[in-house]
Amino acid sequence: MKGTLNVHHSPKNLSLEYERIYESNQIERYRIGGANRSIVLQTNRPFLKITNSRKKQNWKLIEGTLTDGRLFAFIVLAIEQELEALDKL
Repeated sequence: MKGTLNVHHSPKNLSLEYERIYESNQIERYRIGGANRSIVLQTNRPFLKITNSRKKQNWKLIEGTLTDGRLFAFIVLAIEQELEALDKL
């Protein structure tokens, strides 16, 4: 699964490409990248869906670095919204 994320991070908006690179019954990993950088994020979303849990998804930075914690939060918010929209289809 591939797509584009629009991350609103002041003072500008970022357009980032994402791709699911791994999926199992417990975790998913996504590679998110811009012009010359990429990071890999991991979530426990499949496990929560299987167990019908109401817990919040856990996101971990597996590869790459982010110096701005707010940017990490905005990326997670944008990808969660994108995945929710895809789940409803």
